[in-house]
Amino acid sequence: MYKTITTALALACIAFSANAETIQERAAACFACHGEHGTSETENTPSLGGQTAPYALIQLFMFREKLRVFEPMNEMAKPLTDDDLRGFSDFIATLPKPTPPADTGDPARMARARRWRSRTAATAATTPISPARTTSRASPTSARTTSPRRWPNTRTTAATAMMPPWPT
Repeated sequence: MYKTITTALALACIAFSANAETIQERAAACFACHGEHGTSETENTPSLGGQTAPYALIQLFMFREKLRVFEPMNEMAKPLTDDDLRGFSDFIATLPKPTPPADTGDPARMARARRWRSRTAATAATTPISPARTTSRASPTSARTTSPRRWPNTRTTAATAMMPPWPT
């Protein structure tokens, strides 16, 4: 039943979108599921606001080509041309970001997270950084004369290059 309703809604939206002239008018069908101004109130339906144009373009392309499968979106994106995809993605990029929820979470848990973060930041600021290797790998001379697989002070020559790194 749910699949039939969503398919019928998608087909109705496609019919509406085909007759509409501007991207804003065609995007009205998107707002039926994704919420007014692209801010979704429906569980498991993402908000469109705040998405970048390249991300939206990739997602719409994937829906159109059925590389990402969600039947209502696949049906909505099927008739779109490449220019339509670019237009929709540019329009989606102009939508405002959704406001964060007013619920700030469990106060005790948030306090623990703030304490942990302050300790971690203090530790990272006082931890010494290990020095870089003294042997430059960019130098062709040092790369030939020093080998990490051999004993120190052993030169790698044409004769010894093909020898195994262990004593024979």
